[in-house]
Amino acid sequence: MNVARAIQVFSPDVTAALEHLRDQAGQTSSVSFAAAGQTIVFMQNIYRWFVLHDTSNTTQHIHKKWPDTRQFDDAKDARREWLEVTLPMYLDELEKSCRSQKEFLTKETYEAVLLTTYSTVACIKYLLTEETFLFVLTRKFNSDPIESLFGTLRMSSGCNDMLNVRSVLQGLEKVLKTGLAASSMASNVAHRECAQMSTGTLLTEASPSLTQQLPQLQRAACVLQRLNATVLPQHLPSLEISATVYVRGYIARVINEHMCCGSCTAVCTKPSSNQPILQFTRSQD
Repeated sequence: MNVARAIQVFSPDVTAALEHLRDQAGQTSSVSFAAAGQTIVFMQNIYRWFVLHDTSNTTQHIHKKWPDTRQFDDAKDARREWLEVTLPMYLDELEKSCRSQKEFLTKETYEAVLLTTYSTVACIKYLLTEETFLFVLTRKFNSDPIESLFGTLRMSSGCNDMLNVRSVLQGLEKVLKTGLAASSMASNVAHRECAQMSTGTLLTEASPSLTQQLPQLQRAACVLQRLNATVLPQHLPSLEISATVYVRGYIARVINEHMCCGSCTAVCTKPSSNQPILQFTRSQD
């Protein structure tokens, strides 16, 4: 699931709407909303967990008037205690209250939440006490490099999501040889370049300067001029061209049905084509 959509699902706007429906249960809303209290508490806790892992600057808490968005600058911050103690205890009680495992988080998701939470708390404490950082922004604790590596391993075997040992070894060998790790555009990894590639640590050579690239660019321009290559078709489809093509096709059909003139048919018709100009009329009735 996309992280942005998940945050919107657990946002205060949604929980506020549920609280209003709960308060109006049996009057202006369904009676079933009266039992939405625990769901609202769960959504509020998960959303706060997201917020505490997304502190991005030192002024956000001032503009939003939201203390949870403040940077971590104290090793004894109460938010660290909530992450390290309160939230795991709440999830543990929630797991025990469920009658079956299907009513709770999956085992992998539960372990991932705990691992991320404890790792965040430990990193904040280490950076503030051992490395004497002035403050810590948790948005920097992202898993983009790991997701890029996993995406490369899957795409190296033809978008295979069920990797075996041989596929993983081949993908890792390819990354080590090329030094490139690609990430899918559908993932939540930040794409800083249009090339969808992030250079790994293997390629340590400095990029050539513009003066060194100029001869290559000139030769490439000469080749393109000789081939007369264009990126887009010369005539893009439009509604006017579509109407013209449609009428021409009707005329060619009438000639074929009512006239025995082979030369006339050859003038009005042409072989089937997949040019963009004809795409508008391809699926018309």
